[in-house]
Amino acid sequence: MRPALLSTALVLAAMAAPASADRPRPSRRHEKPGAPVALTLTSQPAAAGVRVVVLDAVPTRDVPAIELRLGNETVRFGATRAGEHRTLEARVPADAASDVIGAAKVGTGSSVRTRAISMRVAPASADKPHVLYTVKGRAVAEVRE
Repeated sequence: MRPALLSTALVLAAMAAPASADRPRPSRRHEKPGAPVALTLTSQPAAAGVRVVVLDAVPTRDVPAIELRLGNETVRFGATRAGEHRTLEARVPADAASDVIGAAKVGTGSSVRTRAISMRVAPASADKPHVLYTVKGRAVAEVRE
């Protein structure tokens, strides 16, 4: 009789415990670690319709290797101390309407991390004026009811 009493007490205790949904859950959201490097992208007009874009990378801790990419240009550097600047320049047409993307790849072997930055080289084109058309195809500037 005592084993039955013990098992009944255990069942009642388990039922009295809060459900797992009621318990606070630890935060499981972890951000993907990025490269330990701060990136800056600057642009300056140059002669003959060309812009000079400069990617500046500053590691926040000592890194075994760093690779910079800007447009079609790629440069590899060896071991770099924290706070040491590494730069890469690229020339892009001044009339380019696309974004320029710079990236830094830090590390060697299986321990490689990347960080990227982008910048619009040319100013965005002005929006076209909004024109409203009626059912018959006649353009009107506004509609009044």
